[in-house]
Amino acid sequence: MSAFKFYIPLLSITVLLAVLSSCDTLIEDKVCTAQFEIIGMSVTTSDGNPVVLDEFSVKNTRSGKTIDLCESDSSMCGESGIHGNPDFGLYTIYHDGLRSKIFGPVLGVLAEGRKGDQTFQRLFAIGDDGCHVYLAAGEPELIWEEK
Repeated sequence: MSAFKFYIPLLSITVLLAVLSSCDTLIEDKVCTAQFEIIGMSVTTSDGNPVVLDEFSVKNTRSGKTIDLCESDSSMCGESGIHGNPDFGLYTIYHDGLRSKIFGPVLGVLAEGRKGDQTFQRLFAIGDDGCHVYLAAGEPELIWEEK
């Protein structure tokens, strides 16, 4: 029976280490996962077909500067330099690689797109929960109406 008492704490420590090793970081009593969050928006026609934009950019509303979404995550940047999957009408607004650029509770960003002569602008608020970015405000689905 004494050997059994030895294995219970050892097993408990092993399980705890396994759980913690599946996580990226421990921040202020919060366990952060290694998941890479991407906040995106979709641009589709009223029929649900994807809209492939000629240009898409995101600006910091405080500074007015364009945010380089490919800077810290080039894995989803195509030849066009657009972060996301434009062939499916999906465009990145923000991602975890840019968490360090959020100063304060939220960051205002302006998404701008162009297809031909037609353009759009949409405002979003991006938050940081200490582990990942999240969409605090803004409508991530845009229905493109040809004019």
